[in-house]
Amino acid sequence: MTTFLTNLKQTDLFNEIIFTLCIVGSRKMRAEDDYSNSGWNILAPNLNIYGFDADEDACDLANQIQANKNVNWQEKHFPYALSDKEGEATLYVTKGVDCSSLYPPNEDFLDRFAALNNHIKLDFSIDGCNLLMI
Repeated sequence: MTTFLTNLKQTDLFNEIIFTLCIVGSRKMRAEDDYSNSGWNILAPNLNIYGFDADEDACDLANQIQANKNVNWQEKHFPYALSDKEGEATLYVTKGVDCSSLYPPNEDFLDRFAALNNHIKLDFSIDGCNLLMI
């Protein structure tokens, strides 16, 4: 795919196209979460990345990391959980943060998966997370 996109970019076919990427659960906790290292930069400068994560601290961190990067696209992370309604909810943060959810983990069911046991167990919850209706 990269060769294809590189050829399109070299022919200036991207100049009039704006690309928008929306990421739900947009934590930047690992190196692979850094979009400047994952190939998206080929769409720059016509790239807008909007991330949503119910954990406000995670959004603040992602925005801070982005501010320190030398990239030529727009990237912004918003502290909202996407939902079918507006309001507030509880976020259940698991020990493996990529399993966090607005739904509490069903630990009786999850006990069947011993290999994932630590990853999917509830670590803590955050009350009052903002819901954004989509």
